[in-house]
Amino acid sequence: MAKSRRANLVGLAATATLLLMIATLIYWSFIRPSIGAPKNRRALTAFASEVRIGDSQVSIRETFETSLGSSSIRFVEYDSDCWAFKTPLEFGSGNWILVVSFDNGNVDGVGFRTADSLKGKPGNAPADRVLESSRSRWKNRFGPIWES
Repeated sequence: MAKSRRANLVGLAATATLLLMIATLIYWSFIRPSIGAPKNRRALTAFASEVRIGDSQVSIRETFETSLGSSSIRFVEYDSDCWAFKTPLEFGSGNWILVVSFDNGNVDGVGFRTADSLKGKPGNAPADRVLESSRSRWKNRFGPIWES
């Protein structure tokens, strides 16, 4: 009888440990990133407002390092003509991506997209800003130009 009681306690402890590990994984993967989402979106929006059409890649990189370098916003260089600045992953692909496109090393378009699609604009994101001469290239790569 003592052996079965001990086996039950070991099984209970193993189950409790497993549930705690699962709860911790869920918290760190899905809940915690969503808690910081509004702050990250505000920071990314503020950074986007500093990016001007015609700015050089060097100045954009310097502005990022100065204003967001120590934040949880990540910089990704897709290629020499397209950079992205991403908020941390959120459950349901709710994280925002700031896309900055370049023509000859200068900004020609700035817009927000979702993790689901580079052609979909997240709700409440600012309008896209695209140089008139680059509109067709922007539409081919990032979909419609969202005006509001």
